[in-house]
Amino acid sequence: MKNDDDNFNAECDKVRALMESGDMGYRYGEHYPSVGGCTLAGQIWLAAMGSTRRIHEEAGAHSATDPWRVRIYENKIRAARKRRRMRELDARKYGVSEITLADPDVLPRHMKPADFVNLYSGVAYANTKGAVFNAHLTINWRDLGQTADAAAESRLYRKFIQQYTEWCRHKDIDCIWIYSNESSSTVGLHTHFLTSIPDAWLEQFKKFVGKRMRKINRNATPPPHAFKVSAPRGQNIQRQWVRVQYLCKGVDPNAQLQHANGSDKVFVADLIRFGYESPGDVTCKRRCGISHNIDSKARCRDGYRSQMERGLFNVSTLYGNKATPMPSSDYEVWLALRALSL
Repeated sequence: MKNDDDNFNAECDKVRALMESGDMGYRYGEHYPSVGGCTLAGQIWLAAMGSTRRIHEEAGAHSATDPWRVRIYENKIRAARKRRRMRELDARKYGVSEITLADPDVLPRHMKPADFVNLYSGVAYANTKGAVFNAHLTINWRDLGQTADAAAESRLYRKFIQQYTEWCRHKDIDCIWIYSNESSSTVGLHTHFLTSIPDAWLEQFKKFVGKRMRKINRNATPPPHAFKVSAPRGQNIQRQWVRVQYLCKGVDPNAQLQHANGSDKVFVADLIRFGYESPGDVTCKRRCGISHNIDSKARCRDGYRSQMERGLFNVSTLYGNKATPMPSSDYEVWLALRALSL
């Protein structure tokens, strides 16, 4: 007759054998293993697999249909296919033509993780003040007759941002914005500019952009795709975060961020719903930019730290979907921390 120690050891051996198998000992359609929780290994197995087959399969079905998991998986598949196509394209180019350092695929200037966190935090900070980034402007500098050189950055400030700041001042609008510079073989250097415009001023904003682009243009007749404005009515937070992630699709695919627990890390690319796209060889002084009233110094003066700045990377809470005004989880945590410090 076996004693308690023998039963304990047998249970440990059974659980260890189940855990060492790739499927934790259960194959669909077969008998579901029964495990006691009297050992540490047994408790781990139960926590990971569930005590019954029904619980296990329901959890698996929920995980398989979770929108963020499905989206990240699909994005990784698309990114892998795109990398494969790029490798095939590079192989053809290396075989039939000369590659120069001007090729946008040779020296991609990735967005740095710190820049990604800064852009995200600036937008989240603006949301706490009731502003939503609902207007997306794309400027194709080559189609406007402008050169893609180091001076393109100052050109963006001198010929657009300064005038846009004045326009906002006259309309009594808080001028907040972020932008990302990219370069491609099809359109050359282009800028994605994201800003916040109240619904009442959207049509006036579109007219202002059209006039400004005509002044910037140096060609006799600018192509119809020299610039594009997307500014639908409705202060939609979810649409805003999609646009922000699109601006950041050229982030370094190998970059990681440190989790708040001090030990875990997360790939920045896993926080973006769009698959990686090469940003090209951006020769501007800045790869991306943010207005001073929402940058790191402004946030620090206000005692605000976003979830990313605190090392929290749960995508289900990073990108809120509430309409403005937005008392998001970021804002609520910020208020709580601020109350504790007073």
